[in-house]
Amino acid sequence: MSKIHLTRTIVVYAAIFLLGMLIAPVFTGLLPAVVPAGSQAALAQSGAPETIPTNLQDGDAPDFSVFTCNPDFVGEFTNRVHVHCNTPALNGVYWFATPTSDSKRAARIFSLLLTAAAAAKNVRVYYDDAASGASFGCAVSDCRPILYIELVK
Repeated sequence: MSKIHLTRTIVVYAAIFLLGMLIAPVFTGLLPAVVPAGSQAALAQSGAPETIPTNLQDGDAPDFSVFTCNPDFVGEFTNRVHVHCNTPALNGVYWFATPTSDSKRAARIFSLLLTAAAAAKNVRVYYDDAASGASFGCAVSDCRPILYIELVK
């Protein structure tokens, strides 16, 4: 009796698996429609470097530059979290960093950078090209403090 029960169980699981394989393309085809075209979410997911979130466009937003970085090195030190990009931004800047004095923010940025490096994704870095991070080990010659950061395609 248990052999029959085992056989039925295997057949049921196989049928569920095959049905899932047949139905999955239908549902995955609907997923892009969940995010309306032209919405802030759709623009953010596009990965276009010229797409700047609305809250960074208002009058209170700081002056900043935007660079899409392909991270090839991520590091964490006692005074900073940093990322090295495989191509330079303005003025030969390869490094972007944030101080660990705000440990929660540094942990979030480090997590995002590790995710980007592991998944071979880019990050969009918002930074002030005139700012200095020398106080936390970000060299003026080739590093800028991170204002904001996003994971992009």
